[in-house]
Amino acid sequence: MPRSFTIRPARFGDARALARVQVAAWHATYTGMVPATMIETTTLERKQELWSRLLTQEEAPANPCRTLLCESTRVEGFIRIGPQRTERHKANWPGEIECLYIAPGAQGQGRGRALLAAGAALLQRAGLAPATLWVMSANTRARAFYEKLGGIYLEEQRVPVHDESFDEVAYSWRDLSALL
Repeated sequence: MPRSFTIRPARFGDARALARVQVAAWHATYTGMVPATMIETTTLERKQELWSRLLTQEEAPANPCRTLLCESTRVEGFIRIGPQRTERHKANWPGEIECLYIAPGAQGQGRGRALLAAGAALLQRAGLAPATLWVMSANTRARAFYEKLGGIYLEEQRVPVHDESFDEVAYSWRDLSALL
């Protein structure tokens, strides 16, 4: 039986915990899917700097981006949502699920589903629906998860990184209530 967990807004002091989850998920999931240089540069220190910056920006009342985290005895996952970042999608898809990460030992226990529901509710309240989400093409487990939750394939694109590249797929939800 899965442990109970809570979902709450992330605060500045959560930056290291968010970085820990993201680095663990990256190394467990993306090794072999992305250039080795991406894995090597995905470090706790770099991600903590990133999350410290992002969470500081979120504290500004006018910033519509929000990060929610899932915790039981410690942070086990998070989602970040906000306005659409892909210029060509802004007119039809005003919202975006920017990222969703669950610590490897906490996957498959309902945390991702709960975070998506909470993120979808925030997007709807902010008037940022419908929405999209990008995921690496090779991440078949995540793709199956999003498709099971009603995500519709929108497009694929190649992302250049250093001297290499990888493909990612956009999923869309016209009706975010499918995630609630």
